[in-house]
Amino acid sequence: MLILNQPDTGDLEVITQVHCVCCNCTNEVFFEGNSKEIAAIKLEQLGWRTYERTDEIGGNTCPTCIEDLKEISLEEDSEQETPYD
Repeated sequence: MLILNQPDTGDLEVITQVHCVCCNCTNEVFFEGNSKEIAAIKLEQLGWRTYERTDEIGGNTCPTCIEDLKEISLEEDSEQETPYD
């Protein structure tokens, strides 16, 4: 005789997963985490940031895009410092 029962909850593990998408390139990252605060710390450790520019506010941004934004900002700053002839 075969008796089927509900799965045993003692053998189950609940994992909370964080999903974050870069606001510029849509790169995605997934990792385990049990709160948004812990997720923000982990993302910061991974190099993710938000940013503000004079004409733009960016949400969660991946490390690659942050590096690109830094380069653009340096170029813009150097262009502003160059006097016009």
